[in-house]
Amino acid sequence: MKRIVINTEKCTGCRTCEVVCSLTHSKGMINPRKSRVRVYRDEVEGIFTPIIPGPKKCIQYSHKPRFVLQDREGDIDILCDLFVDPGQRCNQCGVCTTWCVTGALTAEEV
Repeated sequence: MKRIVINTEKCTGCRTCEVVCSLTHSKGMINPRKSRVRVYRDEVEGIFTPIIPGPKKCIQYSHKPRFVLQDREGDIDILCDLFVDPGQRCNQCGVCTTWCVTGALTAEEV
C-alpha cells in the first residue's frame, strides 16, 4: 500500500496537483473544485500547503502547518472537515505525486 507524503516546505503553489487530480477523477475535466488535493495559501506568510483528505494513516505531513479559521486555531484536520465533501476523499492513486516537480508530494510504500 502507498502513502502520500506531503512536504509543505517544498510546495511552490503551482497547483499542478489540483489540475491532474481533477482530470483523473472528474471525467477528463479540469475543475480544481473537484480535485481531491487542494493547495491553500497563507496570505500573511505567503506559504502554500497541499491538503489531501483521506485516511490519516495513509497521509503524512512532513512539516505540519497550523491555520486560524473563523477564530478557531487548528491543524490540517479542521481544513479537511470544513472544506472537503466526504465523498471525495483521496484514494491514494498517486497521480499528484507523479506530476509534482518540486517533490512536495511523494509516495512511499508502507
